[in-house]
Amino acid sequence: MRETLISMLRPGDVIARSIRNKNGQTVLKEGTPLTGHYLDRLEQMGIKTVMIESLPTASVLAPIGSSQAESSQKGRQVSSQANQGMMVVQMHQATPQLRRKNDHVQQEYMLHYRERVKDTLIRVIEPGKLLGRMTDEALESRFRRVFRSIMLDISSHSQMVDYLAQLLEMDNYLFEHSINVAELSCIMGVAGGFDSSELLELTIGGLMFDIGMIKQPPSLLKSDRKLTYDERMTLQNHTTEGYRMLLEIDGVSHKAAQCALFHHERFNGNGYPMRVKGMEIPEMAQIVAIADVFDALISPRHHRSPFSESEAIEYLFASGNHFFRADLVNMFLKQVLFFPEASVLKLSSGQVAVVTATSTGMAHRPIVKIIRESDGTAVGSPYELDLALNRDIVVLHSIQGIG
Repeated sequence: MRETLISMLRPGDVIARSIRNKNGQTVLKEGTPLTGHYLDRLEQMGIKTVMIESLPTASVLAPIGSSQAESSQKGRQVSSQANQGMMVVQMHQATPQLRRKNDHVQQEYMLHYRERVKDTLIRVIEPGKLLGRMTDEALESRFRRVFRSIMLDISSHSQMVDYLAQLLEMDNYLFEHSINVAELSCIMGVAGGFDSSELLELTIGGLMFDIGMIKQPPSLLKSDRKLTYDERMTLQNHTTEGYRMLLEIDGVSHKAAQCALFHHERFNGNGYPMRVKGMEIPEMAQIVAIADVFDALISPRHHRSPFSESEAIEYLFASGNHFFRADLVNMFLKQVLFFPEASVLKLSSGQVAVVTATSTGMAHRPIVKIIRESDGTAVGSPYELDLALNRDIVVLHSIQGIG
């Protein structure tokens, strides 16, 4: 909702708050699409501003990773396309002619999101984007090849792109999170020796696991308060909704759809929606669940700051055979390269170090060179420290550079 000058309004804009005259009588009801006649009438009444339904902001509409200037420009472009009433909330009040116009604008609006989805799926597999993701170089080479092929296939699959466009429209975080989960899931599948068809199923499951969220109330997704029991039950429906939706998509296997259904089940049986436990939970769904939890923990949310990589790793360590299969957790921690070479790290000892190598079997405890002591003193001759052998020191977080 935004307040707008009468002079800036156009036919098709939708009234967000009922307009009343000086006597308190309603002139135009909330949800009414404006026409040229209505605009003339409002101007004759001397009304200067009205509240109308807001269009998406430039920051939401801009492609992921674009600059502020690019975001602003793209936002203006989309606003220009969408200015003819895309946010109609009570279409039954519009004339047939206006409904047709609004339908056309909505189609243009979703086309924008579909193009953004396809652009993102292509950009995540650009040369260099997938380097330094796994500790094993041979496995990483296979991962890059397979993941690139799968993302290209998905970018040309109209049904999946349409669903992802709706997810992006609803919540940019959920869309980016789904991309990350797909990548982490594929890494684990490669590490687990999955064949090509299994990797396709797993990666699709990782990308589409949260698609049932588009059927849930947006207000609940972004709430910064504690949800009621009924609200939590409503959100939990996204697992069964997603499963049903994926089964209806051409080319999506039952195993891929199960990732949506079971990704909130837990090894100890305390998950949902069916409270299955242990080996009853499909392996692909367990892999997606681990990737989902890890990426969610290290991502900033509207209600909390992100956890550090070390905090997320420690959480996963403690979850083995409690929330997730221990062997899958160990595989994740062994193969996902959390701290690539040349990364600058802050250690729990207060020291600053640069990663020089990854310890065998302990990707989260690399070999580092100390370049600054805990008191801030620069080290003249950096010395090596293997964090796999120094268990009392952990990585607090990555840093961009040395202050």
